[in-house]
Order: sequence, then structure tokens, then C-alpha cells
Amino acid sequence: MRHGGWRRAALLPLVLLASTPVLARGYLTRPDTPPPANAGALDIDGLRAKASRGDVNATAELGTAYAHGWKIARDPMEALRLLSRAANQKHVAAQRELGLLLLRGEGVARDPKAAVEWLGDAAAAGDAEAAAAIGAATADGDGTAQDWAEAVKWTQEAAEAGDPTAQTNMGVILEKGVLGQPDPVQAGYWYQKAADRGHGPAQVRLGRLYERGAGVTRDPDKAFALYRTAAERGDPEGERALGLAYMTGTGVAVDPKAAVNWLRRAADDGDADAEFRLATIYDGEPGYPHDQLESWLYMLRAAGHGNKVAAAMAGNGYMTGAYGSGQDHAKAADWLIEAVGKSNPAPPGFGEDPASDAGHALSLARLELGLLKLDGDCVPRDPAAGAKLIQEAANRGLPEALYHLGMLYRDGLGVDRDDARATDLFRRAGESGSGQAAAMMGHATPKAGAARAMIWRRCAGSALAPR
Repeated sequence: MRHGGWRRAALLPLVLLASTPVLARGYLTRPDTPPPANAGALDIDGLRAKASRGDVNATAELGTAYAHGWKIARDPMEALRLLSRAANQKHVAAQRELGLLLLRGEGVARDPKAAVEWLGDAAAAGDAEAAAAIGAATADGDGTAQDWAEAVKWTQEAAEAGDPTAQTNMGVILEKGVLGQPDPVQAGYWYQKAADRGHGPAQVRLGRLYERGAGVTRDPDKAFALYRTAAERGDPEGERALGLAYMTGTGVAVDPKAAVNWLRRAADDGDADAEFRLATIYDGEPGYPHDQLESWLYMLRAAGHGNKVAAAMAGNGYMTGAYGSGQDHAKAADWLIEAVGKSNPAPPGFGEDPASDAGHALSLARLELGLLKLDGDCVPRDPAAGAKLIQEAANRGLPEALYHLGMLYRDGLGVDRDDARATDLFRRAGESGSGQAAAMMGHATPKAGAARAMIWRRCAGSALAPR
């Protein structure tokens, strides 16, 4: 049982999140090398023969083909071997592709630190795509300390050199106001430059400006046209944006079937936000098919592809057993940690809105992970870390977190005991709608030293189970 009769926080219904912006993986877009114009004509056998004779250019080209699956079955380990050989011979494109491969970590051991070093070598030789990748990695604190001034420096350098990913990222930086006031006009300038080069993510972001009328004259028809252009080129963000346009009727008549079709295409291309949208749709969106199993599977896919809100929902789902195959605290802990347990502080413009449904889901995840850490339930017991997470959830106004934080101060668990603060927290929680806190306020303040004992729950099959 929970300390002091604590109850489990209720899972937020998925359908509430259907129209809420979600937090995708990474603050800035990482570049993805497009296939060469002659990808279909690549002579793989010829490249193999030349590479076997030590031709560094052929080695780099063959490694890149293996990394991306261009006219050959994708083989990340073979790509790693070939690109490493060429990169060690100071081949700039190989250094960039090796860095991107290690940064992605798809099919090979992910190594952000080594990735940034290789990308740095390529960027120093004038490779703009490598500089754009360093900017995105630095913004996330991926392989280096999170440093937005440094991220902007790399991004601007690459943007001015003409890299479309960096130009899009400059637009994001300006639109969000990372280092100053938001500037949608200048953001639109950079989005337009990248969009003119056929960069799908830039077309989508420019479309959003037209959809909202931010920095440009509002024009839903132009927004829809930009989304469609990106989608028809196979860009996952464009496919998702087009699906959402059909959901909301942005520049087009509402069409649920077209909306689902385009969102499915984006999801099949690995777009985490599209997967999340489909999860909310199948959970019971009016006018759309209802399929709870499909909803849960899409939620897990979105969480696995880096959607923080989906990870929070998956964690809460496994905690309550409301979704999936039932309660599983070990799986819950894994997803809750993905959602809120290991992220860098968000810069201005990127943080969640605590009052939104997405913000509420993340606050619940902080509370759940904090409670697990208090108990040592499928995670190492750490009352101080648990109390910190619960404090973060309480700071975001979550009534359940205010109540549980009050219990911590009442019993001196993970924090110094403070009966006055406990009473104030119970009052605030009760005023915010917590029935438990309202009931607690009717009880006398416990005597000093009367903290109730924690009862540890065993985590079946876990080495972390208390002995």
C-alpha cells in the first residue's frame, strides 16, 4: 500500500489530447542526407571493387549507401565499418555520415560524443550539413553540454552556407524566441529559404505560420498547399500536417478518411507525432473509428519514437492497468523515465504548458515516477529524488501532487518535516479539487515523530525488489 494511504493518480483520457501540440524528440531537426540524384544508377558492385582496392571515395559512397539503404539492403554495421575506414582517412563526407550514423544509433551502438567529434571534423572542413547536425545535437545536450548560444552559432553558420535543415532550425529558433523575443517575421524568412529548396519540414512550419497568421497574413489555403506539397514529396511531417488539415478543415473540407490515411502514411514513415495523433483518434475521437488496442499500440510506437507525452501516457497506462495487458510497474518506470526522468531544461518557447492536457499528462508522469522512487518500486529507492519530482509536479499545479507533497512534509520523507507547510499544501490541493486533501484538512496535525512506515512493494522478477 502507499504511504499514508496514498492513492494512484488517475490516467488522463487519451482523447483529451487530440488537439494538443506535443513534444517531439529533439528541439531542432537533425539533418538527414537525401539520396543522390543518381541513386537508382549507383553501381554497387563497382563501388565494392574499388573500395576493396582502397579507393577512399568508393569506400565512403558504399558506406553511405549501406547506411541509408540506397539500391542495397540497409546494413548499419557494414556502413559503420566502411565509413570508419574512410573517415580515418579524413574523407569529409564519410566523417559527416559516420557522425550522423552514431548520432542516430539505429542498428549500431549510439555514441553521441564520438558522433559530435566526427561531425566537428567535417564541419571544420566546411561541411554545412555536419555543422547543422552539431547545432541540433548541442541544443539537446546530445554528446555535449546543452548550450543554446553554441547551438545557434553552429546553426546560423550552416544556414548561411545554404543548408536547408539549418535554415529551418534558424526559423524555429527565431519563432520560439530562444535567445530573445519571438520573431515570426524573420522565422518566416528562413522557412521560406528552405521551403524554396523543397525542404518538407520548412514547408510545414511555413504553413503553420500562414495557418495562424503569425508574421504573415493568415491564409489557410496557402497553408494547405504547403502541407500538400511536402506530403506529396513523401515528407513525414508534411503527411502529418496534411492529415491534421483534413481533421480540422484547414484550407480544405473536413475529411476523416483522408485525415486517417495521411496520418497513417506519416506513422508508417516513423513520425512520432502522427503515431500519437492516431492513438488519440482510435481512443474515441468523435467521427472516427474506435479501437482501443490500435490506440494503445500507436501510443507505444509514439513513445518509442521519442514523443514525451506518449511516453507519459504509456507509463501512466502501465501503472493503472487501464490500457495494455494490465499493471506492470517495471514497464511503467521505463516509460516514465523516458517522459520526465532524463531531459534537459527546456529553453524559452519549448517548455510544456502546465494548463494544457499534454502538460497535465507530463505532470502526472512526474508524480508517478516520484512515487515509484519513494517506494523503491521497480527503480532504486531514492526519497529525495522522488520528492523533487513530486515538487516539480506540484509546481505545475497538479492537485494530486500538492496532496502527496503535503504528505511528504507531514512525515518528513525526502524533505525536512514541516507541519505548517504540509497544512498549506493540503489546503491548496483541496482548493484545486483534491478530495484526499480536503479530507486530510479535517484531521488533526499528527504528533511529532508519527511518520507512518513505508511498506515496500515487491517488483516481481526485478533485481530491485526489496529483500
